[in-house]
Amino acid sequence: RARGRIILPVAVFGSPDPSDITHDYYHGLLDTGATANWISRRVVERFGLQSFGKKPVVVATEVRQLPSYLFRLGL
Repeated sequence: RARGRIILPVAVFGSPDPSDITHDYYHGLLDTGATANWISRRVVERFGLQSFGKKPVVVATEVRQLPSYLFRLGL
């Protein structure tokens, strides 16, 4: 826990196929009000994820169109 934030070890699975258990562990921020998951460019590159389009994402002061990726998380 860092400054009131809950940080957890998270397994990121790069394949949407449930039988593929290839994964890496990262630190994840638990946000109970979130409506989406976020990953870094490093994770996208590590698994060679391909964007399947862009979606509008609301950040503090604006709406941005950001690429979307399909991946699985394990807690």
